[in-house]
Amino acid sequence: MEDVNDSEIELYLERLALTNEVFGDDYRVAGWVEFPGEQGVRLVVTQPWYRTRNGAAVHPDDLQIWSYMTTLGFLRVGEGMYHHPGLQLAVSDAVGKNFVLDLAGVVKPVDLQVMRSDASMRSTLERLAEAQPAVRVMTATEIE
Repeated sequence: MEDVNDSEIELYLERLALTNEVFGDDYRVAGWVEFPGEQGVRLVVTQPWYRTRNGAAVHPDDLQIWSYMTTLGFLRVGEGMYHHPGLQLAVSDAVGKNFVLDLAGVVKPVDLQVMRSDASMRSTLERLAEAQPAVRVMTATEIE
């Protein structure tokens, strides 16, 4: 359950839709609840359950996340922060605890903060991206 007040619901739903679109996730709104003594409503959302390996290898490391995000066209702008210039999106909280490795070792996001970036934000994000070291992503033929 996510705590969302009435004025934030539209933005929250847009972020869920962007996450579904960009990352191929399947967030769905199951409903909402109101608790006594609280203002606003809480949205109840669902998302897929990924079967993962047991042990320490449940979450990807920073390099795996960086590679995954780069493959999708994102530029790293800082710790857990990415920017996609073409889609004009910013992603935060892209750290190990918010990804899992499925049984095949594929990186799957589970709790990213995705938002549209306005012009001033894009300018800052582009400057930060230029200051980051490059990461080389291996192609499928290089891996084999």
